[in-house]
Amino acid sequence: MGATFWSSLTDAEQQHLLGRGRRADHPPGTVLCREDDPATDVMVILQGSAKITSDDQTLALRGPGDLLGERAVLTIRSRSATVIALEPVDLLVVPAEDFARFLNEQPHLGALLEQELYDRLSEQRVPATLQRTSNEPDWSGQMCSILFTDIASFNDPSRTDGDRKVIKAAMYDVLQSSFGESGVPWTSCHVEDRGDGALLIAPPSIPTAKLVDPLVSRLSAGLRTHNRRATAPVRLQLRVALHVGPVSRDGRGVAGESVSQTARLLDAPILKAELAEAGSDLGFIVSEFVYDSVVKHAPGAVDPRAYRQVKVRVKETKAKAWIYLTADAAPNTPAVRAQNPPAAPGEPPPSTGPRFEGDLRVQGDFVLGNKIIIRE
Repeated sequence: MGATFWSSLTDAEQQHLLGRGRRADHPPGTVLCREDDPATDVMVILQGSAKITSDDQTLALRGPGDLLGERAVLTIRSRSATVIALEPVDLLVVPAEDFARFLNEQPHLGALLEQELYDRLSEQRVPATLQRTSNEPDWSGQMCSILFTDIASFNDPSRTDGDRKVIKAAMYDVLQSSFGESGVPWTSCHVEDRGDGALLIAPPSIPTAKLVDPLVSRLSAGLRTHNRRATAPVRLQLRVALHVGPVSRDGRGVAGESVSQTARLLDAPILKAELAEAGSDLGFIVSEFVYDSVVKHAPGAVDPRAYRQVKVRVKETKAKAWIYLTADAAPNTPAVRAQNPPAAPGEPPPSTGPRFEGDLRVQGDFVLGNKIIIRE
């Protein structure tokens, strides 16, 4: 195809259309629209790229200037395919009725849209060979590395929506750069945004060892660099969980017992408690399988003795896992500030509080279980 819809508009027409819509930024892996969902708006990609999928097959790729969901201006009222961001995207989202009025006010644009629709109907699908190399590895049902991340205190009331936008962007920057430095191609992984974190699936072709060494040290360095420059509300403290198991994928995402198990590790109360108490930039928890098969035997910067075995009890899950906390200066995150308020003039500094070890469960405001309390 030649010029895109957006590039075919004059500067005045672009400004006119910008005034009818709203801008929206989305990280990689975001589902921009789902097949069969109501078609209520038309989108223009201003920056970034996305893939068009249906029945777990990539049909086409879209880039800057391309329209998404243009069929919404017709009588069609449901999405014909799912659109997923391949990289950070900047969208212009225009309600379908406003987009139709815009076309009516500029008669020559009707022919432009007709040509766009004709090109879409006549274009060839993405070849299967390209699908397999462009973020579509055929790993459904196979053993994959599953990595979950979560930003600590993401929804703390002291943070504004602007703060959350900054720290979320910082998380993705650190993740993408750390993956690249670890020899793990970001585009080879399945990425799903989870609001206050992300779910990443690395295909069987990528050794799980790379997600331990050097990834953990790269993540730690990236977080440390960000936190040195960040003001208190946007400092980033990250929990990361790693497990291995079979993963099933369909057009709406991934599923499987292994994915649920990894999510339980990430939500382990003992990981949350120890990370908050230590104030480290990174809290890393791995399943017993990952520790026994990878961490215990990993060369390089990994020291298995730095990992501590814990018991995880979340909902119906009871499992053993291993925790590693990076030795960083405590970041001044909302959780740390709440735990360690500054001392009043003339008063001794507040206690760092108890350190918990053992089998812990958090129920409401209570910490339950067979716990050992060690006071410094």
